[in-house]
Amino acid sequence: MACVVMFFGIGWQMRSSTAARPSSGGDSTAQHSSLGTLVDPDAYAVYEALLDPKRGGAGARLGAMAIEGQTKSRELCFDPSAQRDPQFRDAATNYIRLNSQPELLKADQLNLGKEVQFISSSEMDEMFSKGVMKGWEIFHKNHPKLMGTIQLSAVGFSADKNFAVVYSASHCGPKCAAGGIVTLSRKDGVWRKNGDRICSWIS
Repeated sequence: MACVVMFFGIGWQMRSSTAARPSSGGDSTAQHSSLGTLVDPDAYAVYEALLDPKRGGAGARLGAMAIEGQTKSRELCFDPSAQRDPQFRDAATNYIRLNSQPELLKADQLNLGKEVQFISSSEMDEMFSKGVMKGWEIFHKNHPKLMGTIQLSAVGFSADKNFAVVYSASHCGPKCAAGGIVTLSRKDGVWRKNGDRICSWIS
């Protein structure tokens, strides 16, 4: 079965582990028009390292995945200035700065060898307007090939751009979610994850 990568539209609030639902308030069209677009190719290379099934990414666990089309971040559970590793310190500081406000993601910048599609935020808001439980029921009914959603933050880099800090989370139901901060290093042009997530949570 082909794996479909779908980009979710604008207007979602940051979802906690107990409230996996989009925002139902505000003008999503106005929010969309006011946001910038993430264009850094190195950031998309990091996303590919996280998602590529060949490298143990989310595609290896999900038969199909939906990626929200707007960056979502989470506060760090540590003080970047207290980190001894200068690359880690710089990347974490950069992560905070770049995630001060969300940006739009570009589907055509991801090279995952999978079909990339968009779905509007208005559809997501409508599905979840009756609550989390009903929202996920409608979600899976409307998109039976999708098992859940994936959130990605903007990527914080070290000065030499060989160390990265990024937040990622996956949601597959009202009490089926997990996320955390991932660090990656680039060697010989290839990004690889540095062990397990930090600042992780699960629901």
